[in-house]
Amino acid sequence: MAYITSTQLQNRLGAATVRRVLDDDADGVADEGPLQSLIDDATSKVAGYLVGVYSLSVIAANPPHEVVRLTLDVAVAMCAQRHPEVMRGLDWVELLKAAERDLSSLRKNLTSLDAEGAPNPQSNEGGELFPNPETEYVYTYARDGFGDF
Repeated sequence: MAYITSTQLQNRLGAATVRRVLDDDADGVADEGPLQSLIDDATSKVAGYLVGVYSLSVIAANPPHEVVRLTLDVAVAMCAQRHPEVMRGLDWVELLKAAERDLSSLRKNLTSLDAEGAPNPQSNEGGELFPNPETEYVYTYARDGFGDF
């Protein structure tokens, strides 16, 4: 499920700009295919940073404001990349870098979302602290250092 809607994108960019950037067949209307692809691509980029830190199903059900903002930032940068001549004056590279910095901060738990409930705990990548004597050979040394007991 997408984190933003086409209405939110039009509110951010303006309907005329969305039309000019996403009207591939020159009929005066933003084409549904490119519009949905843009929304899906922006959502996918944001989800890539959130996966493993937040529950994506919870985020998708009711996207927090920060997720919507960052997804819109990514979508706007993608629009400017798609047709830079339409969106002159917008440095899409800097906008995308700023969004990626904010997403990295979320990923590293330096910032948090305005979501209810705690984020998923980070996974424990550690191993066993002690060998399992039932599955591994455990060699015990004598305390005097001269060999086995």
